[in-house]
Amino acid sequence: MELQRGDIILFRGSGPVFNFLSTLLGIFDKKWKRLKKKPWHAAFIADEVASHYTIGESVSKGVTEAWLDEDAEFKVYRWLDSEPPKYKVQKFLLDRAYDRYDLSIYFWTALFYLVRHYFNHRIPKLLNNHFSCWELAGEFCAEMGKPLASKYDTFFITDILKALTPYQVR
Repeated sequence: MELQRGDIILFRGSGPVFNFLSTLLGIFDKKWKRLKKKPWHAAFIADEVASHYTIGESVSKGVTEAWLDEDAEFKVYRWLDSEPPKYKVQKFLLDRAYDRYDLSIYFWTALFYLVRHYFNHRIPKLLNNHFSCWELAGEFCAEMGKPLASKYDTFFITDILKALTPYQVR
């Protein structure tokens, strides 16, 4: 399967923070608990260069473009209706180049699931220029013309997965 610019990539989760938060999510979300290979990190295909791909992602050093590690465990979703033009993807990345990573997402993930479970309410998103990888993927889709969710809601991996699952291509 050929990847294309704009495809959403979900990488398999690992590590102590993932294990803790994934366990918490499993308490409140039965579908998440049943998943065998749980995704955690989100990115999108930014470009193809000499048969290799670059991805747009938000990592600890901020929003950046990096090479796709094709040996990593990931799934690919074709959410957008058509491949966005290269200039539009590059502009999106340049406008956010080195915006800070949103470390508060870990706190919000824990709080969000408690509030959603017990009070059946969503937590509004903090509208700032700090991005978790999930928020960056969501904002990318919105800017390319097909939002994954409301820009006012705090956006989590389970929301992304529910929206994207029917669009899996790899």
